Amino acid sequence: MQQTIAAEKTSFYGWFVRKIDEITRAHPGDEPKTMEEIKAMVARVGGEATPDVEFSERVIKAAKGTSAGVVKLVQELAPMYDRMALILALPPGQYEKKMESFMKEVYENPNPLISHFHTVFATCRPKEFGVIIKLAMIRAAVEYKLHGHEGLKTVVDPITKGPFEFSRFSLDGVDRGFQLKSAYKARGFEEVLIFVEKNGAPFMLDGKNAGKAVPKPTK
Repeated sequence: MQQTIAAEKTSFYGWFVRKIDEITRAHPGDEPKTMEEIKAMVARVGGEATPDVEFSERVIKAAKGTSAGVVKLVQELAPMYDRMALILALPPGQYEKKMESFMKEVYENPNPLISHFHTVFATCRPKEFGVIIKLAMIRAAVEYKLHGHEGLKTVVDPITKGPFEFSRFSLDGVDRGFQLKSAYKARGFEEVLIFVEKNGAPFMLDGKNAGKAVPKPTK
């Protein structure tokens, strides 16, 4: 995730700067027209399916209604990306406290651009930790199938540094395989991966719904 920040900074922050410069150059000396286009552009960027006019109005208000003010708000994004890159490079145990402090600052920042666009980073590192755990679980499962429980013990959880919890998995009273579980729960649910050894009704293999039957499609 840390490696994506440079691209994010260039593609979003860099694009924002260039777009405002283009609008300003297109209307030299015409601040009302410049602000009209900037407001429309910010609304498009701030919305998802439709332009977020309310967000755009908050940005313009924070910029005191001037294009120079908008430029200043945009420029404040740059150091936030740099700080985020440093935090996302931290290992488990160090990352959490730094990220909590940073996100508190983001949510409370008076710059609407920062509070709107930087909240997306709040959960990306825990998701990455979850992926790292699952890759290790696959290795542990292979060792288990090849060498039994002694093989399982040779692979530790790369995030918690402890062993994976092993148990058999049953669905509707039928043993279907085994599951590995991590003690890491930062995403609000247990990191679990189920390995199927017997055919039967489909069920979810991982995530917060791991072990639950796959919902039947509605007509």
